[in-house]
Amino acid sequence: MDVANGLAFVYVDSGRLNGYGTLYTSDATGRLFSKSLERQFYPPGDAIGDFYRVESMPGTYLTTVMDPDLSLVTRISHNRGADWMKLQAPSGECLLGEGAGSGSCQLQLVSAQMPVSLATAPGLLIAHGNTGASVQTSSPSNVYLSNNGGHTWSKVLEGPHFVQLGNNGGFIAAVAHGNSGPQVMKFSTDAGRCWHSYKFTSEEYRFTGFVSEPGSRATSVAIWGLSSLSQHWRVFVLDFAAILTRECSASDYEPWLANGALSYSESSNSSSGSSERGCVFGAKQTIMRLKPDSLCANNYSYTPSQTAEPCNCTKADFGCEFGYKREFSGRDCVRDPGVPELDVCTDEDSVQRVLTDGYRKLPGNLCSGGFAPNRTEQTALQGKRCSELLKRQRERADAAEATKLAASSEAAAKLAAQLAKADAEAEANNRRRLVAVLLPVSAILGGLVCAVLALVLAAKLRERRRQLAAFHYSAVSAAGRCEDVESLSNSTTTPAPTRSGGGGGGSRRADDKQQLLLNPPEAEDEGATAVDAAPEVNA
Repeated sequence: MDVANGLAFVYVDSGRLNGYGTLYTSDATGRLFSKSLERQFYPPGDAIGDFYRVESMPGTYLTTVMDPDLSLVTRISHNRGADWMKLQAPSGECLLGEGAGSGSCQLQLVSAQMPVSLATAPGLLIAHGNTGASVQTSSPSNVYLSNNGGHTWSKVLEGPHFVQLGNNGGFIAAVAHGNSGPQVMKFSTDAGRCWHSYKFTSEEYRFTGFVSEPGSRATSVAIWGLSSLSQHWRVFVLDFAAILTRECSASDYEPWLANGALSYSESSNSSSGSSERGCVFGAKQTIMRLKPDSLCANNYSYTPSQTAEPCNCTKADFGCEFGYKREFSGRDCVRDPGVPELDVCTDEDSVQRVLTDGYRKLPGNLCSGGFAPNRTEQTALQGKRCSELLKRQRERADAAEATKLAASSEAAAKLAAQLAKADAEAEANNRRRLVAVLLPVSAILGGLVCAVLALVLAAKLRERRRQLAAFHYSAVSAAGRCEDVESLSNSTTTPAPTRSGGGGGGSRRADDKQQLLLNPPEAEDEGATAVDAAPEVNA
């Protein structure tokens, strides 16, 4: 989740996609991790969890916890996860609504836009949220601002907005979130105390982005959108150099005690009977930051100067040792029954182990004196105890390996069965698809073959009829020509013969020939001759 200054945050999911897990913090070596927060909200399927490091306040983190009733509540830590607290609601905002008049009402942050903070704007933190006993997503969120790193808050804008910082925190710019592109920009040059409005366009457009230069050091911000009329991209650049005309001088800055709003109570935060105010990581950090009423521009390379004075140690400067945890809203580290004791074994003859009754100093903490946990030393010998420890470790490792192998074998068997079933189903599906393809193809091919055969038979039949017609026509024509020749040969010596009433030959009319072609005479028996078929000629 985060790694900084010798400490790492690690999230461990609870499994079963239930949306929460446990947050752990490491020691300075990064080898041992202790429980920091239980039931941290982590939306299933998201690449990152609901976890934010406040850049403007060292060691401050924001996150969300899912309660057993599935409601979501916001938590903040000012000491790198050593303990987590509720967010204090702005004055007067818990008089009505959910949780009114009870201790459960607090400021709840929602992720309409991630919180906004800058390392060059000490203490400035802007976020969206609402007040109540839990996070409410049914009603619009408002914009809240803190000038002390999240200790106290005030509502500065109604409804959701897109917010950007510029000029190293010298101004805050915001545009309202809506269905159409915003035409008015709201801005503040005094850390959110007063807000002004500026209409920068009358054009209708679809809003796509609100950005500032990386690092938010420039005096300008840009709004991106797509024109509704021309469908062309529009970029509106608003430069605050016209307002911040003067460069800031040393008199425009004032010393600010980081965490100045925090006061540890004597009973829960200090065992020495004294209280510490304004301590961050065990030191009073004094930071030079811009006065709210200074209307000037920070230098582009501006970096806040700061000094640190060590504080007396309190329990807030310590995290819980391995196997211990803090109860919510408490500073005492108590034994965690769900975590086994830490066994120590070494290859050397002996080793001294320091026990601190469940407390360990946070990496990077500068405190001295004050609260000091009880320290006892334990000698871990190599001999019998170490051998027994190693034996138990081997037994646990063997048991875990056997369980893993059994689970792997069972999983492999299930996987093989699933693969075999999948292969059988795939083969059956392939056969069904093949049959579904072949049946229509076979029907089409059969139809084509039948059509071709029908065409061939029809062609042969037509050819046969043509041949028969040609044969009969030739036979009749030949018979007619023979009679004509015979009558011509006889006409030279004797008169032309006279045909009988059923005559034929050359004197037959053309329409009779045509009728003969269309209706050929039936064939006589096989013994008949051409002479039998010839017409009788009178002498």
